[in-house]
Amino acid sequence: MGWELAKDNLTNELRNYRLVQRLGEEKASSLLPGWDLTDEAVFPGFTLTAEDIDSTVSFIASLDRAEKIGAISFSGSNNWAVSGARSETGKPILSNDMHLGLSIHVRKGNGLLPRSGETDEYDWKGYVPFEMLPSSYNPENGFVSSANEQTVTADYPYYIAGDFATPWRIIRIRQMAAEKQILGIDDFRRMITDNHSAYAAKMTPMILEAARGIDSPDEALQKAIDLLEAWDYNMDASLAAPTIFEFTRAGLARNILYDELGDLYGGVLGRQHDHYLFRILNEGADGWVDNNATVETETLGDMMVLSLRNAVDTLTSRYGTDTDNWRWGEIHSITLEHPMGSVKMVEKLLRLNSKKYSVGGSYHTVEPYSFGPDFSSDHGASERHIFNTADWDKSLTVIPTGTSGNPGSPFYLSQTEAYINNEFFAEPFTDGAVEAAKKFEIIFRPSSER
Repeated sequence: MGWELAKDNLTNELRNYRLVQRLGEEKASSLLPGWDLTDEAVFPGFTLTAEDIDSTVSFIASLDRAEKIGAISFSGSNNWAVSGARSETGKPILSNDMHLGLSIHVRKGNGLLPRSGETDEYDWKGYVPFEMLPSSYNPENGFVSSANEQTVTADYPYYIAGDFATPWRIIRIRQMAAEKQILGIDDFRRMITDNHSAYAAKMTPMILEAARGIDSPDEALQKAIDLLEAWDYNMDASLAAPTIFEFTRAGLARNILYDELGDLYGGVLGRQHDHYLFRILNEGADGWVDNNATVETETLGDMMVLSLRNAVDTLTSRYGTDTDNWRWGEIHSITLEHPMGSVKMVEKLLRLNSKKYSVGGSYHTVEPYSFGPDFSSDHGASERHIFNTADWDKSLTVIPTGTSGNPGSPFYLSQTEAYINNEFFAEPFTDGAVEAAKKFEIIFRPSSER
């Protein structure tokens, strides 16, 4: 995990630097979230050459290739547990995947670009006072929620981070959390496995509104429009509408931005284009929308129609005219790989990986199933927990693999089917419940007691 976080941060900084070089600070600031570059110049005289950047990116890629043969770096835990003796309710607070300590460094600028180290101008200058750290104390709505979105509003006086998720998942989480005054275990089971897309709920009606201006759509395009019209915005594996949406969404970002970004589009932005799309979906079109390569002045609606047409053409050419073959689960899948399972010969001999599963969801749903260019899921929830604070022994849990990483163990990939099917296992907590539920016991003793 240590390498994964550091690698991504370094790669993002180099990509951001290239983006500023190409576009200038003002235009780069309009494209990416949390940027305010216009009031701070890059350190005078400090320049990264293309060779510097390429050699660093090549080094990172070489370590990624090492991971494919099992050389994986992992360090530390991202779990917190706060005693009930230190909480207002007397109940313990458990947090997973926090990534941050209890302190924030004070520094000049936003940390999103490489800076010169010749002076201490951009060094850390102490810490944000504890009492000024972001916090929420007994909020009126009765809950605190997070989904990797922006931590604070723009008026917060200290810089925290510029790499955060678009707010689609937190929008949906807060919608569900506000449905009832009191939420029970069944509610949280539904919430934690929810694949309704707030992203699709926002964009799809706009696509359909633009599509009403299409004269005499052909059969395939009309079928796609009909499927989107009937859709409830759930990213279910059995539906074709999620596939049409994902292809149209990706095409919209490319159709709007590629004419000016060119080769920087995929390499620099990654899914940062989703932040841009979030902004124009909520605030309206801007100067990026018009295609500079054409004589006409395109509107956002024009670009949505173009992207929908592109999506249908691509799906038809890849999967045929039968929309059953467009179903999201036919395209979007997950295979859980052992570190050595990515080596084809080893996998062929030992069968270390799981089978291939069709899955719903997406990177913008509460139940996350992110994916790469081939739509294979490459990131998701590493564990699901529902803690019953009224009776800890009635808590629920499931992980995507099993409690053993040994392929010869009966507990290797033993929870995968339950995880894929959104099922849970009981999680005994008290000593008596653990004793009653245990199947095996292992005792570690110091060598002096052998």
